Amino acid sequence: MGAVNPFRMWRDLDGGAKLAVYTRLSLEAMVVFFGLYIVAVVAFTDNDANPPAWLTALDIVASLLLLVAGVAVLELRTEFTTAPRREMRRVVPWLLPTATVLGASCWVVGLLLMLSGSDGISDGGLPLIVVSLFIMPLAVMPWLPYHWPVTVVAAVVTAVVLGEMWWMSLFIPFFLMTTLLSAWTVNIAKQLDRARITESALQVSEERLRFAQELHDTLGQRLAAISVKTELARALAARGDDRLDAELAELQSLAQASVAEMHDVVEGYRTVNLSTEITGSRQLLESAGITLTVEGDPTALPEPLRETAAWLVREATTNVVKHADATWVRLTLTPDTVTVANDGVARDIERLSGLAGIRRRAEPSGASLVAERDGNLFTVTLRGAA
Repeated sequence: MGAVNPFRMWRDLDGGAKLAVYTRLSLEAMVVFFGLYIVAVVAFTDNDANPPAWLTALDIVASLLLLVAGVAVLELRTEFTTAPRREMRRVVPWLLPTATVLGASCWVVGLLLMLSGSDGISDGGLPLIVVSLFIMPLAVMPWLPYHWPVTVVAAVVTAVVLGEMWWMSLFIPFFLMTTLLSAWTVNIAKQLDRARITESALQVSEERLRFAQELHDTLGQRLAAISVKTELARALAARGDDRLDAELAELQSLAQASVAEMHDVVEGYRTVNLSTEITGSRQLLESAGITLTVEGDPTALPEPLRETAAWLVREATTNVVKHADATWVRLTLTPDTVTVANDGVARDIERLSGLAGIRRRAEPSGASLVAERDGNLFTVTLRGAA
């Protein structure tokens, strides 16, 4: 996975992707802030020790380079990204080593300057140490092998060199833990999203398998009998046997029985119960992390409207899981209306063939179906005959 396309709508992203984007941008903002803060301190703060101009320039350039390297590493880490970035594959292999060398160089040079003994030189080395303490554990060190041993060594050495300012070395383990915990949290959220999608797909597959098994069990024997009777009828026809007419009559009877049984199976599959559909919808939506609120009594609806309402609940639930990015669904039932609303519409409504089919079911009984969108709120209302 790579970084999110900036033209992609925020609401199109699932929960894990949103958390990844938010976390990545937060860490990058911290890196930018610390880098620019060091630059501002070096460039605009009066220093009585008056470090050499070349050292001031080194502090500023090194801080800006480490800032850019840290942001680039975070931008391309798979832990914090949501879509492929194939064009950056050539950059990724050498980006982390480059950022590591740059940050380590800032840290080592800063320590050496601090140990030089000259006030101006020592003060000029402190910004290099500080910028590496802030940016490296946030953006670079978490992805290095043996990052915890490296962190302990860096923190101890820094504390010894800084003396009275030893407490600044604590930033290294603190920021390292911040990034590692952020990456772990984003990974858990992505796994939950994948599990939700997989569970929804499995439920659809299970229903298809159930229907296929029912058709097989119901029609398998009949079709086998039709095949045997057909072969027998062909043999009788080839011999001009008088029993052909009786066999054809039996064959016709078997075909008619098969059609009737298939009709019963399909009708049984098509017959829906409103209370059962509400229960199933609640389970499916909860597995997708969506809250279903039901207002009203399903049994208060008249029978003709109740079955159409059950179909509406099934179709609306399917549409929410497949096409919306909702956090809640509200089902409102009154004696003459059924309303299903959700907050997950992020784009213009396209042709909804499933709802069109429900509208055709509703029209013979005088009922009507209306779909409306208001911002990200999508509402479907089924109204009984006046």
